[in-house]
Amino acid sequence: MDLMNEDRYRDEVRTLFYKLGYVDFYEKKLKSRNIIIRASAVDKLGKMLSEPSVGKLIEMLKTKNTETIAVTVRALSKIKSTEALKGILDHLPTLLHESLIAQKAMNTSLTSFGASAVPPLIEYGRKHSDPRILSSILEVLSNTSADSAVCLFAVEHIKHSDAEIRAKALKVLGNVDTESIAFEQNLVLPLLEDPVWFVRLQAVRALGNLHYRKAIDFMGGLLLDQNWQVRDAAATALTKFGNDSIDIFLKFLKYRDLYAKESICEEIEKTNFSSMLIENLASENREIQAKSREILHVMHSLHFSTPLREYLKRSKNEAIGQEIRLLINEGSEA
Repeated sequence: MDLMNEDRYRDEVRTLFYKLGYVDFYEKKLKSRNIIIRASAVDKLGKMLSEPSVGKLIEMLKTKNTETIAVTVRALSKIKSTEALKGILDHLPTLLHESLIAQKAMNTSLTSFGASAVPPLIEYGRKHSDPRILSSILEVLSNTSADSAVCLFAVEHIKHSDAEIRAKALKVLGNVDTESIAFEQNLVLPLLEDPVWFVRLQAVRALGNLHYRKAIDFMGGLLLDQNWQVRDAAATALTKFGNDSIDIFLKFLKYRDLYAKESICEEIEKTNFSSMLIENLASENREIQAKSREILHVMHSLHFSTPLREYLKRSKNEAIGQEIRLLINEGSEA
C-alpha cells in the first residue's frame, strides 16, 4: 500500500489491486452491518485510489454515522476524481446542516483536490447562499493560488452580511499576486473599520500582503485597536512597507499608551524591520536616518534592545556600531 505514494509505481500497483481482487473484496465489505468493517473498507479503497469504487463510496455519504462519513470524505479526497468531488459537493448541504462532519475536516478534504477543484467550487459557491457552504469554499480557495476567477469570487463576498464570509473572502484576497491579477484594492479599506475584530484582522493582513501603500495611514489606526491580535497584525503588516511606514510607527511610539508602544516594538523586533532601521543609521538620507534612530531609541528605552546588541556582536560596520553604542549609552544615562 505504501507504494501508492510513489508516482512511478502508482499505476502498476493500482492495476495489481484490481487483478488480485482486492478492490472487489473491499467493495463487498461496504455492505457489512459492522460499522468498523465498513469504515475500514472505505479507508482501504481510498488508499488504493480506486476510481471505479467512487460511486459506491458516494453512497456511504448517505449514512448518518459521522465516523463513516469522515472516513468516506477522506477516501474520496485521496482519489481526487471529478466524480468524487461532485459526490462530496452534492451531499455538502446535508453533511454541514446536520453536523455530520466537522467543517474543518471538510475543508481539509476539499483542499486535497488541488487546483483542478477551483472552477467547480466557484460554480458551486455561486449556486448556494448557505454561509457554512460559502465559508468552506472560501477557506479552501484561500489555500490555493488565487487566479482572476478566485479573486473575483472573493471580491463578490467582502460585503457579505456574515462576518465569517467577509473574513474568509479577505483571506483569499491577501493571497492575490497583484503583478499578474488586478483588482480594486481600495475595496478592502472600509473593512479596516469593520465592527467584528477578526474581519479587521484579515483586512489588515490582506493589505499588508498586497503591499497596498495607500492603506498605510488607515492601517496605522489599528495599532491602537481594542483587540490585541488586530494591533499585532497591524504592526506586522506595516513592517512590510519598509521605510514608507517609519512615520506611522514613529507617530504611535510617541503616544502615552505603553501597552500599544510595547506591542509595536515587539513586532518590529520580531521582523526584519529592526534590521532595516539599524542599517538606516548609515543612510545618506538624513531624515530617514534620524527617524530610524528615534524609533530604535524608543525601543531601547522600553527594553527591546536585542537587535542592537546582536548587531554589535556580528557586524563590522564601525559607523553603525558607533551609533548603536551611543544609543545604548544614552539609554543608560537616562
